[in-house]
Amino acid sequence: MNVEIKPTEKVVVMGLDERSLDAMAWCAATFGINRLFWVDG
Repeated sequence: MNVEIKPTEKVVVMGLDERSLDAMAWCAATFGINRLFWVDG
């Protein structure tokens, strides 16, 4: 098996609201930036 890891070239943040940057950074560090999403509600 050959696995190639390519860095993300573009990151789009949608629905950015009153959440703090620290909370988003913690989420990214804990769950991985590719799984960083928020569900409003």
